[in-house]
Amino acid sequence: MNDYIFIRDLEVYTKIGVLPHERLKKQPVNLDLKLYTDIHSPASNDDFALAVDYDDFIRQMHNYVESLDCHLIETLAERIAKWILGNHRVIKVALELIKPEAVPGKTQVGVYIERSI
Repeated sequence: MNDYIFIRDLEVYTKIGVLPHERLKKQPVNLDLKLYTDIHSPASNDDFALAVDYDDFIRQMHNYVESLDCHLIETLAERIAKWILGNHRVIKVALELIKPEAVPGKTQVGVYIERSI
């Protein structure tokens, strides 16, 4: 299946990091997501009940990610992917996670993963 819903530049705050100063408060992480799902069925029936409700998905994503406490961005990415696949009508997820405050200046640091059921 090549159909997906995309969500770009979703900013969420979570506890992430190894260094002592990173453990003091939640930090922003930015997510770019591709949620591979059946687009054909909801589209052909014009039926919202068959679709991924991205407004609700984003609300749930905020709640879930903000509840986490990880040292590594790799761990955070894996947990997010597993949560998405286990809780939504998604058969594959492509996830880019950026930790904008990881390195001073304009440098972006992050990970990219793809996971499927």
